[in-house]
Amino acid sequence: MQKIGHLLFVAFTAIPTPQKITNFLGQTLAIVYVLICNLLGPRRALMIRSFFRMFYPVGVTKYLLFLILLSPTFCAPNIDRTCNFCSSNVFSSAPIITIPPKSSVFSIADILVKGEIIKSKWLFILNALTTRAYSNLRAGQYRFPKGANHSDIIYALKKGLVIIHKVTIPEGATVYRAGEIIKSNPCLSGGIASLPKEGYLLPGTYYFSQGELRQNLVNRLNASMIQTLKTVNSKFLNSDEILILASIVEKETKLPQEKQTVAGVYLARLKLKMRLQADPTVIYAISGTVGTMSRALTRQDLKFASPYNTYMHCGLPPTAICCPGKDTLVAVANAKPEEYLYFVADHTGGHAFSETLEGHNANVKKWRLLKQADKSGAK
Repeated sequence: MQKIGHLLFVAFTAIPTPQKITNFLGQTLAIVYVLICNLLGPRRALMIRSFFRMFYPVGVTKYLLFLILLSPTFCAPNIDRTCNFCSSNVFSSAPIITIPPKSSVFSIADILVKGEIIKSKWLFILNALTTRAYSNLRAGQYRFPKGANHSDIIYALKKGLVIIHKVTIPEGATVYRAGEIIKSNPCLSGGIASLPKEGYLLPGTYYFSQGELRQNLVNRLNASMIQTLKTVNSKFLNSDEILILASIVEKETKLPQEKQTVAGVYLARLKLKMRLQADPTVIYAISGTVGTMSRALTRQDLKFASPYNTYMHCGLPPTAICCPGKDTLVAVANAKPEEYLYFVADHTGGHAFSETLEGHNANVKKWRLLKQADKSGAK
């Protein structure tokens, strides 16, 4: 039977066929073939794939018609498999192929041929039809090595194994700055219609596929912050206050081991109705939500008229002054009023804490002497 089939196939491929008729027959026969497969049911997928590889160089249209003649024997099932390159880093530099939404299997085949990923349009179409994946191929950006196995490509398209992009929002960024980072990412699409209130975006690394809407990503960051706030509780602050104080702590120190202590200092001041006198709140007020300044604060800056200026007003500022990270939120929620009421930079990247103003002034003096020594050494 195999020898007879092979002889029929060779005889059939010897018949000359004009290119236009070949293309027309190829598309028509591919459609007819999938209808036959659906009627007869799945059989012998491995045999048909071995058959594809054996006769790959031969004219595809004639090969399609030959398979139709033998369809009761070679109809293929809708099987699942693994992809030989989808999870590999070997092909990280392979060409990027973009499949537009609602692309047909014929359009996808054209794109793959144009991108030099495959050589035979009709053989790819037949592979897709015989595995019944022709109507389930997903749009998106893919990375396929040239000459990739058709079955691997079809598997990736069927599963939607698109290229994943990422964007990172740093801890301490303002909502405005986070919006600018998202706007500048070329892999995202659309504009940002609205941003949430200051602080209500959770910093971190977020993953997305090509073309995701920027507003959708903003909404994800916002939902992540709201969900995180539901998981932290404090005996001294509500969720809004936790966010506000965490935003100040985030700007005051980057050392994880200090965050709870710094939060405790501010809780102690709030308890005693002392002004927080937090420099980051003044910077936020002056910078107009950008959150950073290109110069150091001056004594005059501390008199800047703003409800955010905690040198001028008691209590917490009206809103957060940046987007704090999850670790900072947890540290603030777990903090309790400290005996310390003051802290100043200690010249090592951390802070020196003190319980009294006298002790604080001594630490400030020590810090200034070290700073002057550094400047003298630099000269």
